Amino acid sequence: MEQDQRDKRLKYLDINQVFHNKTTDIRLRCKQSNRACEEFAKTLAKARPKDAEGFEKVERMKEYVLKTSQLNDEILGLLDYMHGFLLDLGNDAQILIEGAVLRDKLMMQSDTIEMLTSQREEDFKTIYELRKDQINSK
Repeated sequence: MEQDQRDKRLKYLDINQVFHNKTTDIRLRCKQSNRACEEFAKTLAKARPKDAEGFEKVERMKEYVLKTSQLNDEILGLLDYMHGFLLDLGNDAQILIEGAVLRDKLMMQSDTIEMLTSQREEDFKTIYELRKDQINSK
């Protein structure tokens, strides 16, 4: 049971690294998408539609590229925020673990002191009874 308690405490320590490993691919795809959006935006800026329908189509594409780029930036910002948050969480977890280990040591010491005190009281009672018997036998 004590091992389970330790495992539960330690699970938060590597959460930041696990999150970073799982989001690396997402970051890469967002950055690639942003580069593609930049190139596509350059192409759209050079486009010279010949009619109103073509113009509307180009404008819709520009909006799409802009919104996609903004979404990618928001995703990257969210990942950065979560990375920092989880780093703080990991640091807090480390402090809590150290506190829990200290509490466990104090509890163990308290139990030991209680056991020694109880044993001492029993020994005093035994000595008292022996002395009493010794005095009564004289």
